[in-house]
Amino acid sequence: MHFGLSEEQEIIVLTVRSFVESEIYPHEAEVPQALGEAIKQTCLGLGFYACNSPESARGAGLTRLDFTLVERELGRSSMVLTHFFGRPQNILMA
Repeated sequence: MHFGLSEEQEIIVLTVRSFVESEIYPHEAEVPQALGEAIKQTCLGLGFYACNSPESARGAGLTRLDFTLVERELGRSSMVLTHFFGRPQNILMA
């Protein structure tokens, strides 16, 4: 069984990575930290901050389907601002 990426998938990864590094990273600092903190606090108040983490780790404890629904709706807006919504990686729980 082969678990590696196909040549086309590798091209996709490299193309998107190059775009992010050249077009997104240089502008990240332009988002005011106060705005990011305000978004984070609102998400905490709504109970959706770190929604992919269990409640025992101070996350929202949503199921994978619930989390997918949240991500679907967040995808309707700018990822620059939804970053502050909080999405810790599940590997941190290991």
